[in-house]
Amino acid sequence: MIINAVNDIPIGLIMEKNLFIMLSNLILKKYWKMFLDKVCSGDVDPRFVVTHYFQINHLSEYYQQPIDEEIFIQWTPLFRIVLGGAVGKYTGGDTSWKDGTEMSWHYWTQPLSNPLSPIFYRVPASVHAMETYSTYISEGLRALLCYTP
Repeated sequence: MIINAVNDIPIGLIMEKNLFIMLSNLILKKYWKMFLDKVCSGDVDPRFVVTHYFQINHLSEYYQQPIDEEIFIQWTPLFRIVLGGAVGKYTGGDTSWKDGTEMSWHYWTQPLSNPLSPIFYRVPASVHAMETYSTYISEGLRALLCYTP
């Protein structure tokens, strides 16, 4: 029995000797005693243990490209969030997004008003409507861009 151990691994000794152990789904406990015996006999340098050696020009052989389904699954939540911004503005209870008047007062309601807010506030209502509808278009296009290569 090893004192100051977790699952028979001497964590205190590892920390005291400043050893760095990087694990990746290993059955460490099974081979730990054999590893310590090799360290004590001098066969293994415990300061640096590498399990796989390969040349850098062969890296592409060991790297697995993600399949298209994985990419699709990863980008789907982002698509839903971005598209939800446009859909939520239109289907929400605020009628100013539907009639195109949202941007006429939007510049004053932001937490940090921009120094250009007074200028944009005074533009014609048709420009504000164009800004509002271009927000829908840009958010919809950004959602579609989630799936482009």
